Amino acid sequence: MTFGAIVRDNKTAVHQSLLKNIPKDFGVYNRQIIAHRPLTPDGLPIIDVDSEINNLYYNTGHGFFGWTWIFASGKLISDIVDKNSEHSELLRQLQSDRFRLPTQGPELF
Repeated sequence: MTFGAIVRDNKTAVHQSLLKNIPKDFGVYNRQIIAHRPLTPDGLPIIDVDSEINNLYYNTGHGFFGWTWIFASGKLISDIVDKNSEHSELLRQLQSDRFRLPTQGPELF
């Protein structure tokens, strides 16, 4: 079983409250861990193919939605591998290049 909270310090009240409610003999062992899950700035995953390395596919950045989106993400990866264009518009929006800065544009500084 997983209990989650945003933990900046493992002495926070939320963290201690979660730990207090776990029975001491819970399961085989009881331990504390902090799991970092990759999350993109816009909250959507990166589902893409590498432009330089053949047969390298990206399916990352789901954050805490990883298990929730597993089937849809798997379907989209299979569409890329099979060159199926059914979801091409959605896949275009999930490509990693959406985070690239424009190469040309107005000077910022």
